[in-house]
Amino acid sequence: FFLIFTIDITLGFIIDPYMVFHKPWMHSEYYFKDMRKQAAGIINTHEFDSIILGTSMAQNSSSEEASSEFNANFVNLSIGGGFLSEREILLKYALDKKNIKNIIITLDVFGDYGQYRPDIPVNSYSYLYNESLLDDLKLYVGFKKIGYLFCGNLIFQYNCPFTVESLSKATEWYSDTVNSRRFGGVDNWIKYSNDPLIRDALKSIITTVENDPTPIDQIRISKVVHNDKNIFKDYVLHYIDENPETNFYLFFPPYHRIKHSLWQKYDPSQYIIYKKRIESVVTLLESHDNARVFGYDDFPFVDDISNYKDTRHYHPKYNSLILQWMKKGIGELKVDKLTNYFHKIDEKSSEYQLQNIINLIKSRLN
Repeated sequence: FFLIFTIDITLGFIIDPYMVFHKPWMHSEYYFKDMRKQAAGIINTHEFDSIILGTSMAQNSSSEEASSEFNANFVNLSIGGGFLSEREILLKYALDKKNIKNIIITLDVFGDYGQYRPDIPVNSYSYLYNESLLDDLKLYVGFKKIGYLFCGNLIFQYNCPFTVESLSKATEWYSDTVNSRRFGGVDNWIKYSNDPLIRDALKSIITTVENDPTPIDQIRISKVVHNDKNIFKDYVLHYIDENPETNFYLFFPPYHRIKHSLWQKYDPSQYIIYKKRIESVVTLLESHDNARVFGYDDFPFVDDISNYKDTRHYHPKYNSLILQWMKKGIGELKVDKLTNYFHKIDEKSSEYQLQNIINLIKSRLN
């Protein structure tokens, strides 16, 4: 047993497919798209001075474009559906390991304070981001990655499974036709939404508008706003305070107007919570010279359904534009601008022809 264990760990260290301990010795570089684990290897073995740390809303942001816009060396470490509590694990580790000049963070998926995603156990990857490298060997226990000894080298030249060869492609999802073909309008949402979860999401929109609007719940609002403030203070603001030489660019990902309109008309408590979240973050950062907050909910592209593959995820061209806008200061939110900003969102959400979309979804799903 000891011999087998020793061989297993030795092979894991030699192959080191996630590059946790070293860059490849026997093959070209490749990257896993599971950034919760892969980010550790990138931070440990790659040279960079800036990071993008968002959710799926930033996974299509190009590190090359960010590097060019901000005159820096970016890597994208965004994790799909990543709670701020999860991203804080990577954020702390990167700041401890590197001299980070710029950090771009999406302000979404706040979650509950102190909680992590229930479907992805945090202890399945968090050990990669502590001070000890020894326990990182757990990643390779059980010959889990032995197959990677036989791929991507001079002898075995076929591609390594579940990997991409370019770091710039490690997070993006647009190249997958399952995602890209859903852009262009509601017809494409439905035509290519074979996933039951997607169809259920569309049906939930119909159910929402067929039911009576939920009354404003002040207790819910107060509880969530308090939770959001604590999350932001401990998982983001703490690092802004502790790293005054690092520039933080934070933005609220612009969901499609359907989201805002549904909230405004049928779940006003959530609509109030969203605006209070923006207000809290902008107010807390007003006196911080190293942090800037951006919002694009009042931009015209948010109203065009062809720019979205669902009610949240916008086309990658807007990932590129958001990088440009942030660098130029376009869309920056300040306390004295919030009243006008919220007024525009209110107006656009109120005027949005939600029923037309609902009728189209109903006719296509039936």
